[in-house]
Amino acid sequence: ATIRIGRFKDKSTIIADHSISGNLFQQLEKAEQVIKSLINKRYDITGESFARKEVWDYPLSAIREALLNAMVHRDYLITSSEIEIKIFDDHIWFYNPGKLPEGLTVDQLEQPHSSIRRNRLIADVFFRAGFIEQFGSGTLRMIESLTNSGHPKPTFKEQANGFVVVFDEVKESFLDKYQELNDRQLMAMELAEESPIQTSDLHDKFPDYNRKTITRDLQELVDKNIFRQEGKGKGTRYILDL
Repeated sequence: ATIRIGRFKDKSTIIADHSISGNLFQQLEKAEQVIKSLINKRYDITGESFARKEVWDYPLSAIREALLNAMVHRDYLITSSEIEIKIFDDHIWFYNPGKLPEGLTVDQLEQPHSSIRRNRLIADVFFRAGFIEQFGSGTLRMIESLTNSGHPKPTFKEQANGFVVVFDEVKESFLDKYQELNDRQLMAMELAEESPIQTSDLHDKFPDYNRKTITRDLQELVDKNIFRQEGKGKGTRYILDL
């Protein structure tokens, strides 16, 4: 059981190639080190005694969750392929052999769900070692970590005879959407993370503003492709569309 990590300039040009072996704890540590060596980081000055804060292209917590997900849930009976991680300029592609266990769908991964463990003993060891918090929550922590740092949600899909997770880079156009948003619009986005909202939902939070202003706030979010609008009149709903 090994992990293969590559750095790609494009789909066919490989500029770094690493094969990682050892026990699973060693593979996790080595894989993190290799990935960190192949992605970029910058330093932000926090203002606290000019302390520097490391900011990576992708949150390291999300990378660890993706690694743990692949290692704990891969089908180790498939010996013709290995865990693969491909790092491109604008995304990271994680692959582990073995599709989702029967009874679990891709759509369920973005919602609280029970754990269906392919490798019960491996999952239990990682849990006891403190690497996973609770069964079935890894994909949710992955989503939270990425979205909290401004990234799009990860993409989950079954591909060939395995499972794929894709992290997309924060693109300038994505960041531009958040420029100059007011407090009402930020609140609208927070509310819509739970379920679609209507003008009245936001108006309840900001009763000092008239409904015309609230509607204009929501329409601006639609124009920025942050929200998707469904319905008309009083039945209009606004759906987060990131």
